[in-house]
Amino acid sequence: MGSKHAHYEAVNWIKMGFGMLPAKSTVCVTVEGLTALREVDTQLKDAVLHFGHESLTIQGAVPSGSYLTWDGGATAVLHDANWNGTGELPVTGGLRDIPEGQFEFRLTSGDTDTPPPWIDLQLLTRGAPILVADDGKTAGLVHEVEH
Repeated sequence: MGSKHAHYEAVNWIKMGFGMLPAKSTVCVTVEGLTALREVDTQLKDAVLHFGHESLTIQGAVPSGSYLTWDGGATAVLHDANWNGTGELPVTGGLRDIPEGQFEFRLTSGDTDTPPPWIDLQLLTRGAPILVADDGKTAGLVHEVEH
């Protein structure tokens, strides 16, 4: 079995790590019965993107292997795996006042009948980039939303 990201039939090692350990602490972990999950076609249905106190609702279903783009306006464009437009989904809400700096981001779905999808999410914003200081853990650019 394989996927677009991994070839599970050829796994001969795996690396696991810890995100953060408090100073002067120890840890002991035992991993047993590790099994790769098979990919199940599913859909993201009636998604809501929450940015701080703002939200954007996408009405309809985004099937496995599809892409969705939204550039403002009342609809988002649904694309197939080759980025061919295959339809539009209505969008309500908006992103009028995204807070500067750190804020909570969540993606929720009203669908509880299908398996939850694994999602690759890329957010692009407009405006002048703000350089983020390198704290030794993360570095990069954060963009302001064009108002």
